[in-house]
Amino acid sequence: MSTSWWLDELFPDLSQGDILEEMLFTAPVFPPTSVARGTGKGGKEIWTPDSQFKDAKGGKVSTLAEGRVASGLVLSHSCELDKVDKKNGRVTVVPILPISMMGDKQEEILNQEIRALLPLPDIPGVGTCVADLRLPVALSRSYIDTRRRICSMTDDARLRLHAQMAGFFFRVKWPKLVESA
Repeated sequence: MSTSWWLDELFPDLSQGDILEEMLFTAPVFPPTSVARGTGKGGKEIWTPDSQFKDAKGGKVSTLAEGRVASGLVLSHSCELDKVDKKNGRVTVVPILPISMMGDKQEEILNQEIRALLPLPDIPGVGTCVADLRLPVALSRSYIDTRRRICSMTDDARLRLHAQMAGFFFRVKWPKLVESA
């Protein structure tokens, strides 16, 4: 069964299945490296490696991380997004990458044979991409609200997203939404 994935217009509010532009996805480096804020030459703020993970505000620590800037797919359910504190709440997103970056796995992804990788066909102004369900992050709602929303998923596409998440996280079979060419 083939269907359209993207609405002609954005939902009025942030919704599950929205694609957001240029987000920062990071993870701590290995081995984990604690960093401490300090003052460098000329009073400039610097971060330097520290031997211990020091408890900062609210149990948070600062670490050295690496990552990428990529568009993102909102996984948090729309009902949860309505309840999220706009200042301190979190929104779960996964990075999306152009399918061309997937090398020889492109056909398997488009045929929906890899549970961790959801094909996202023909994103308006972007092209065909892949959402990597192995890399979810919970970003602050205040950060999310600074990102430009590119498009919103149709109801059928959100059902496909649910099926893919169930297939990946619970190892169940899911129906195909997009037929391979």
